[in-house]
Amino acid sequence: MHWNKLSRRQFLRGSGTFALALPFLPSMLPYAEAQTGPNLKKRFIAIHNGHCQAVEQWLPDPAKFTWTESQTYARQVALSAIPGAMSPVLGTQFDALRSKLTILSRLDPLSKTPNHNAECMLTGGVVSEAVSSIDQVIAKFLYGGSPLNLYVKSVDDGNYNGASQMSVLNKQYVQGQFNPSAVFSNMFGTSTGTTTPTADPNKLTRRDILVADKVFAEYQSLRSNKRLSKDDLARVEQHMALITDLQKKLNSSIVTTTPPVACSSPSGPSSSPTKSSNPADFQVVIDQMFDVIEVGVKCGKIQVATLMMHVYDYFSGSVNFVPGITGSNRFHEDINHAGTAELRTMKLAMMTFFANRVSRFLTNMNTVEDTNTGATYLDNSLIFWGNDQGTTKDTNAHNSVNNPVLLAGSAGGFIKPGRHIDYGPSYGSTRRPIGGDESAYKRGRPYNQLLITIMQAMGMQPADYEVGTTQGYGVYGTLESSYTYLGVNHRREILPLITG
Repeated sequence: MHWNKLSRRQFLRGSGTFALALPFLPSMLPYAEAQTGPNLKKRFIAIHNGHCQAVEQWLPDPAKFTWTESQTYARQVALSAIPGAMSPVLGTQFDALRSKLTILSRLDPLSKTPNHNAECMLTGGVVSEAVSSIDQVIAKFLYGGSPLNLYVKSVDDGNYNGASQMSVLNKQYVQGQFNPSAVFSNMFGTSTGTTTPTADPNKLTRRDILVADKVFAEYQSLRSNKRLSKDDLARVEQHMALITDLQKKLNSSIVTTTPPVACSSPSGPSSSPTKSSNPADFQVVIDQMFDVIEVGVKCGKIQVATLMMHVYDYFSGSVNFVPGITGSNRFHEDINHAGTAELRTMKLAMMTFFANRVSRFLTNMNTVEDTNTGATYLDNSLIFWGNDQGTTKDTNAHNSVNNPVLLAGSAGGFIKPGRHIDYGPSYGSTRRPIGGDESAYKRGRPYNQLLITIMQAMGMQPADYEVGTTQGYGVYGTLESSYTYLGVNHRREILPLITG
């Protein structure tokens, strides 16, 4: 059988998913390599929870597992190796998502200033110290626009005047939107058709190109090898002809799939109980916020968004609708400060309430987006649930040390999820790292490295986010000198171990 010479285009259409001597499996490509490229639309979503997390409620208990000391000042454990619930807050509602999650501990802001400042989560400091929060920087880089900024305005937030926001642009707060039905209407009200990109059968995906280029290059290299005999050359060409014929048969049997969201007329909230006198409507509004983000992502309307899950400053309203919370305890001064054992139990109930909202959203995002690779919307996103205050033993201390971090998704393979990573000197095998209220607390790594890691996961390089001649990003305060033990220029380093 004679093998006619093919152009690159003809070869790509014919045998682009097979190897030369053996079938080449696209799933065997390194995941990060296969998922990067111009056709991948990454997203960044930040979810803010005000106040601190109680350390024994948020972090996994090292008494239940064994750390792997992966390098100096860093250790890790697979989330699948933690028996039972990962932690009281990160409970069994997250079990099906463990392989998509990353828990980080001992990341410390370098500024002493934050105290009830939601913007610390995305800047590492307060508005007067920061330039812009990373959501603003990422949105400008990805599409030259602004992020969608949302916050949940409680029915009992009479003391709140919008003074504190999560997003900052040029040292000014960016006012978030609080009515999810209005956001949905603005997003889709003028839509004349689907916003979800339709598959072009003649357009090669990034994975197709990676696979086919590898095969075609190997074929060309082998044909030009002087050691290749005429008989062997005939065998190779016969094999390639068979592969081409098989590929044509496979292509003819491909079944197209219907997009998971009807984006021409998507369903969303027609009204939102933002002025309701029923405290239980607090949950309704939170879930509607997440639903709007979800449909916005799936229909290509949202690439960067932030959500403050509750009004931050001094929310004094009743939360008795949350199971486990009784009496007239105030949300901030009583439940979140958690000065007694009874109130600490209620704090867990409140944080579990928020955890249920987050897990619901992550589960909804974990539906297949790319039928070729099986990658989900969650896989191609990086979702950051965090706080502006630390994971502490003394929940009344208002410390911004050991800030809680839960990452979901991998930003298209940049991050290797499914692990709990702890930074800093060893704490021993059975103690959780406790925030700065404890004299034995050992600092980990600058929080700024998390911000840099997130931006680089979105495809950015230092030149895309550094301001002037200052290396790194975020607020570098007086506490930076506490990290000289690292012995490296941490301002330009992403977090160790985070990519695998």
